[in-house]
Amino acid sequence: MNPMNSPNRLVQDGRLGILVALLIGLVHCATSRAADILVELDSPKVQAGEAVTIHLVGLNATSADTSRVFPAKIQATLIAGPAREEIIFNAVDSLPAAGVTIAPNSFVRIAYQAAVPSRLQGQTRLELAIENSPAFAIEITATASTAAATTAPGAGKFSVKEAMDRETTETSFFKRHIFPYEPFYFLAGPEAPSAKFQVSIKYRLVNTEVGDDGEAEGWLYRHAQWSEGLHLAYTQRSLWDIQAESAPFLDSSYMPELLYELPNLIDHEQGWLERIGAQIGYQHESNGKDGASSRSLNIAYVRMPFVFGDEDDFYVSLEPRAWFYVGDLSDNPDLDDYRGYVDLRLKAGWARGVQVAGWLRSGQEFDRGSAQIDLTYPLHNLLSRSFSVYLQAQYFNGYGESLLYYNQRSEVWRVGIGLFR
Repeated sequence: MNPMNSPNRLVQDGRLGILVALLIGLVHCATSRAADILVELDSPKVQAGEAVTIHLVGLNATSADTSRVFPAKIQATLIAGPAREEIIFNAVDSLPAAGVTIAPNSFVRIAYQAAVPSRLQGQTRLELAIENSPAFAIEITATASTAAATTAPGAGKFSVKEAMDRETTETSFFKRHIFPYEPFYFLAGPEAPSAKFQVSIKYRLVNTEVGDDGEAEGWLYRHAQWSEGLHLAYTQRSLWDIQAESAPFLDSSYMPELLYELPNLIDHEQGWLERIGAQIGYQHESNGKDGASSRSLNIAYVRMPFVFGDEDDFYVSLEPRAWFYVGDLSDNPDLDDYRGYVDLRLKAGWARGVQVAGWLRSGQEFDRGSAQIDLTYPLHNLLSRSFSVYLQAQYFNGYGESLLYYNQRSEVWRVGIGLFR
């Protein structure tokens, strides 16, 4: 490697002295801070599937040494027409936790790289999640193999992928606004009701799309970027007695909600503490039945996840939630005795490996506790990367696995597959 391109090398070559002096002079006139950050793009052209490189340049316009803490990761977005791809830039070299020392009237350059998704091609806009960072124009070119496949004889042969691809502007817009929410699974066990499944999604209400001019399309997002945290969500959890005659559903809980979330309230670089989030919401829950079997409630809640470690590797999260009931509980007047007003969710494991998750809930008088434990492992790791599902085992012990029988205790285990954990 050319030493002049080393990410942490202090550039001292006399041939760059004039440039250094000019940069430092400009920064000194523009700011009173001891050090500032500039962003450089190495090349405006990159092949699809390859890495794009940027540098953060830390400058010191003072007469004394200063220390600058550089982030280990930088979030970014690639925008190509209606398509948006989130990417992560990682520091090429390890960075000292105490920061990089910058000599007086000099600077350091830290290199970061991120993989460009192979499905993107053409003129692309790169936006970095760094305050006051400029956007960059990047031309993503096809790889040699892709170009050859496109022009090769027989390129017009039947393709299953192309036959299944119904991507349109509307479907692309929809997919960029919909996200998984609560765990998503289908499980079965030996005891009735033997099957249990849960589906859960959330939809971002505010249009955060950016036009070709680099400006947000939506008036609300342009004037209040915090509004992107506003979502609608829907969760359904059902108990299915598939062993009984005609395989009836024993009970289902339908849970629409309106929520607002802030994924991170702290500086991303806080050592062992990855992030602290916050969420508030209003949720309705009912089982859709009438008469004596009707059950329903409404709650307003606040939830705060605390994440320790690295969410892309090994991490531990704790997520306390507290709520109060809105309106009466006439369908189930003593439900708060069994559900209480707080619960705690915990998760530990590897982002691409085994994870253990669970939640704990106590009744109003802390005498009717309930707990659930889920163990998951990605099948992606076992069957030659062929499937995007998880093996999942679940154990429940406590009250209210179903809303209909909220005041009855049960103990049950099930196994199956999960789509989101």
